[in-house]
Amino acid sequence: MAKMLPSYLPPDVRSSAERRIFEKFEADPDTEGWVVLHSLGLSKHTRSRYGEIDFVVLAPNLGIFCLEVKGGRISCSDGQWHYTNRGNITMSSQKSPFVQARDGMFSLQEILRGKFGDHHSLLNLLYGYGVMFPDIEWQHTDPEHEPWQVFDRAYRDPISKFIKDLARFSPDLSRGRQRPTSQDIKALQQALRPDFDYIIKPSQRMSEAESELQALTEEQYTILDALGTNPRIIIEGGAGTGKTLLAIEAARRAAMAGKSTLLLCFNRLLGFWIEDQVAKFPNADAVTAGNAHRIFETQFIARGNRVEEFEMLKNEAMKSKDEQARFFREDFPLYAFDAVTEGFIEPFDVLIIDEGQDLIFTEYLDLFDALLKGGLAGGKWSFFADFARQAIYADMTAEEMRAALAARGTSATYSLKYNCRNTKPIGVDTALLSGFEEFPFLPSKVQGAKVEYRFWKNETKQREILSEIIQGLLNDGLRPNEITILSASRREKSSLREPLPNLEIEVVNLTEETLRNPPPNAVLFATVHAYKGLENRAIVIIDIKHLSDDKDRQILYVSMSRPLSRLFMLISQQAHAEHKEIVSKRQDLSGS
Repeated sequence: MAKMLPSYLPPDVRSSAERRIFEKFEADPDTEGWVVLHSLGLSKHTRSRYGEIDFVVLAPNLGIFCLEVKGGRISCSDGQWHYTNRGNITMSSQKSPFVQARDGMFSLQEILRGKFGDHHSLLNLLYGYGVMFPDIEWQHTDPEHEPWQVFDRAYRDPISKFIKDLARFSPDLSRGRQRPTSQDIKALQQALRPDFDYIIKPSQRMSEAESELQALTEEQYTILDALGTNPRIIIEGGAGTGKTLLAIEAARRAAMAGKSTLLLCFNRLLGFWIEDQVAKFPNADAVTAGNAHRIFETQFIARGNRVEEFEMLKNEAMKSKDEQARFFREDFPLYAFDAVTEGFIEPFDVLIIDEGQDLIFTEYLDLFDALLKGGLAGGKWSFFADFARQAIYADMTAEEMRAALAARGTSATYSLKYNCRNTKPIGVDTALLSGFEEFPFLPSKVQGAKVEYRFWKNETKQREILSEIIQGLLNDGLRPNEITILSASRREKSSLREPLPNLEIEVVNLTEETLRNPPPNAVLFATVHAYKGLENRAIVIIDIKHLSDDKDRQILYVSMSRPLSRLFMLISQQAHAEHKEIVSKRQDLSGS
């Protein structure tokens, strides 16, 4: 993929046409080794002498190309060109877009001549220009341009093909111009970079993107309204669509209305975080919240008549992984059910289940039925679930889980479609590597840094790469506890069973204590399973050995959707070919 300068488009770039062209260059695998400079907004950060050039493409073995991008509607009358954007604002010019692109190319050459002198070899390279109309099909012909200089809405080939055609047909080839070498591109980049790559601290870029992501979407307001008018409701949504935050808000509103409320989730660490959020409610005593099994054991089973029997069975089950899974699936909810039906627990007015896909089993549904006034058929409840990929503990299909809920009573169903946690590059790549043919959510429009993929041949090399990434994030201004390392394996079986080289800060395991009081000078480590439902500014996923197995994709979906701003993937060299094949489909999936 091309190296983009700046590396991402800041929020003040309002042109959707330029954003789409930026993304096409960024996603095209045939632009490897290219440098693409984008100039809009430079006047806010540097001198604006490149302001008339939308994109400058430095392509080794091809040439240097200046591109004019025109979005919206375009017309020409009496020699006057009119450009109307999507806001229906029209600007006029006597210059055609092709003359503007050509003038930009001449301006660039003049700037280089001023830097290097008239006879420098960089001025004898192949220069060209083209015009891009991503919103319209260009049907106008005139002596000012050739068909191969036009990229329009009907253009179906990759954007790299357009640049290659500019190089192939450029008339400068017949004038003895030379194609640039990789060294020429490097020299040009060094000469131009200070003007194009204006420096904003990476931590500042993250804050800008995260601020945009924090705003509630219109559909989330719709869900909150629906929760107030529907006694029983299922809210489905992909990773990052805001299910947990809405579940907490639903609990807050129920408590404000004086309703006794039970808010449960499956993940243990997420349960601690939810407890802490609920503790901030003005009337927090009305809400029992947290990890389902923790609450079942400490507040339900502990009050029942079979607590000693339960403890013995639990201790025995912990000796075997298979028996442990069966115990949590079958025995645990049955002992809790007995405690409830024996009259030790007063049923709740409202039941709210987050991570519902991990708790939809007959035994748990029977327990929920007993815990709720009116039962599941007549009581007030809401299930927040991601049936697409996050049911990593379930052995039922999404259809079977929906049917199991439907059998308990009628309910309304709503969907959350907008990803409001991850930036667009992270959202797109999460869907891509998780094996979706189409998005499980609509990616955020908030731009951010690209997902970075690094490949390792052995664990020693992987630890070296991991140290480099962490040090780079710290240099970018992140605090250590804003970085989380995730692995599908426990730490003692991961590459982190040995210390990281050349790194002074510590890596600590994520526990209840470190979640609630993150050590200021330590990076956090967790398994993907333990981290489900949580998030951090930067996530580094390690020990990735395969990409195409369904279980691998499920783990990738959960782990890749955790970061707010930065995502790094450390992949085995053996899976390099798999990765290359998958990312080649990015353009088709993203529609960019």
